[in-house]
Amino acid sequence: MTSPKRHHFLPITYQNGFLSDDGFIWVYEKGAGEPREQKPKNTGVISNYYKVTMPDGAQDSSLETDILSPIDSLWKPLYDKLHSADPRLNQEEKDAFLLFMTFMYLRTPRTRKANNELALKSGILVIKDSAQSPEMLKKTYEVLRHQGKIPEEYTMEDMKEMIMNVDKDFKVTFNDDIVLECLLKLFPVIFTLLKNMYAVFVCSGKSQHFITSDNPVVPFVRFPDGQALFGAGFGDENVEISFPISPTICAFFFHHKRNPPSLEETNHRTAFCSDKEIYSFCFEKWIVELATEYEYTKSMAKVDDEELKKMLVEQGALKNTQK
Repeated sequence: MTSPKRHHFLPITYQNGFLSDDGFIWVYEKGAGEPREQKPKNTGVISNYYKVTMPDGAQDSSLETDILSPIDSLWKPLYDKLHSADPRLNQEEKDAFLLFMTFMYLRTPRTRKANNELALKSGILVIKDSAQSPEMLKKTYEVLRHQGKIPEEYTMEDMKEMIMNVDKDFKVTFNDDIVLECLLKLFPVIFTLLKNMYAVFVCSGKSQHFITSDNPVVPFVRFPDGQALFGAGFGDENVEISFPISPTICAFFFHHKRNPPSLEETNHRTAFCSDKEIYSFCFEKWIVELATEYEYTKSMAKVDDEELKKMLVEQGALKNTQK
C-alpha cells in the first residue's frame, strides 16, 4: 500500500469548522496582501512532513498513517457535540479532546521550528560554556591532538576562539527527525498538564467571531510589568492557553480560575503566534490588518536567547556562565 505524500499538519477535520458556505477557507498570509480562498485539501499541508528516515535508510510514514490520521478522525464527533444543544463532554470525550489538542500543538511547523531552534541554541551555549573551563578546554584539546584532528600549530587559544565563534563561522544544523522524536516524547507531559487545568469554553457574539491559524494552540503569559511571553511553557502557573474550535467557540485552559481574555485579544494572540497563515470562514478587512500588523513575527526568533541562558544556568547545564 502506497503511503500518502500529502501530510496535513492542520487536519482537514479541524479546517472543516472554519469553512465558508461554498466549502472554502479564507487564507490570510502574513505579508502577502489580499487573502485567498482555498480548499482544505490544499491548506495546512506539507509533502512528506512526518516521514522519518530509519537507521537502515528506509522512509517511514507510520506517524502520519498510524498515529495522526486516527487522531484526526476524533475531531468531527467532538465538534458536533460541542455545537449541539447539550455540549457537555463525558470523560472519554474530554480525553479525546485533550489528545487532539495536544497533537495540534506538537505537530505544527512553528512548534517544530521552535524546538529545532531550542536544541541548536542550547547545544551551542553548552559547547561555549565548556570552553570557559580551563580544565575542560585542556582535556578536549589534548584528546583532539592525540587523535590527529587538529594541526600541531593549532594552539589551545585557537581552539577556544573557534568554539566561541562556532555559530558565526559555521553553519550548525540539528537532525529534524530527532526534533520530531523529542516533540512526540512531550505528549504525555502536555496531555497531563492540560488534564489538570481549568477548562473554559467561550462562545462569540453574533457580530464577532474567532479566527484560527497554522498554529492554533497558543500558550501566553502576561507579566506584572505588562510584558508578554508567547509560546510559554504549559507548566507556567500563569499561562493562558487558547484553542479556537470554530468561529463561534474557543477553548481556554488555566492553572487557576480566571476570566478568559476578550475575543479581540484572543484573535490578536492567534494572529501573532501564527507561523505564516491566519484562517477564517469569510473575508474581513480587520483580519487583513492583523496579517499585516504581525507580518514581522514570521522572521522572529522563536526562542529568547537570554531567557534560555538563564534557564540553562538555573538547571546546572551551564557551569561556567553567569546569568
